[in-house]
Amino acid sequence: MAYLSKEAAHGLRLDQKPDGKDILWKLVCTPGQYILHYLDGAEEQFKGISPALLAKAFGANAVDSGWFPPGVQRWGRAPRGDWMIRFYPAAPYSLQFGLPESADSFSATIRLPAMIFAGVGKTYFVWAVKEEQFTTASHLFAVPLSNIWSDGCICYGANMPPAVSAEDWQTIDEAWQLFIGSPFIGDLASGKSRTQPEDVRLQLLAVSRSQDQQYPLDDLLAHTLNDTPITVQMAVDAMLRIANRP
Repeated sequence: MAYLSKEAAHGLRLDQKPDGKDILWKLVCTPGQYILHYLDGAEEQFKGISPALLAKAFGANAVDSGWFPPGVQRWGRAPRGDWMIRFYPAAPYSLQFGLPESADSFSATIRLPAMIFAGVGKTYFVWAVKEEQFTTASHLFAVPLSNIWSDGCICYGANMPPAVSAEDWQTIDEAWQLFIGSPFIGDLASGKSRTQPEDVRLQLLAVSRSQDQQYPLDDLLAHTLNDTPITVQMAVDAMLRIANRP
């Protein structure tokens, strides 16, 4: 339920005591305990309920998440929105570089390394990993694409990605497709390649012309914080600290 104004709450009689008709009972939260406030006949009653018992009562109904999309490793709900972590294995992608209407734009097929795609609310992050299988201990690397800030946060430009949703699993795939299918322009193209530190797109063009079209893992630049290599676990922990702020 959305936040109610005092006027709306008063109209719904939510500021009244339990009367056995419009307000059947109320729950009062105190440190370490919940107090159930209700009417027994004409007499008001107050009954203490432990958090564990309350959780059991409200968790009585069966919950079915539905089928997870392939690669989903973890998800949850936080004050700043639902969040999800997804793993995309190394694969070839048909990429668009530059705006299609621009004379110097081009498309190319490149096999990119495996990637970690993480979202909370409408904010999404992406990092590259060298491993073929998902592990929280993997060290992160800058994805060799433009449109990504140095911390891994994706710049969607004028596009608006859908929010992560625990009820609608396809939203994270829509956000991924919006990212990987967008034109990769010159913005945020530096600091993504050892060979072409000023513009990773030059390296991507060279890779697309190679025989295997495989982006070389030794060209990836490590994702670090104060010269400390960052792992999947560390990055997700940092993201969730922000997500759980009121």
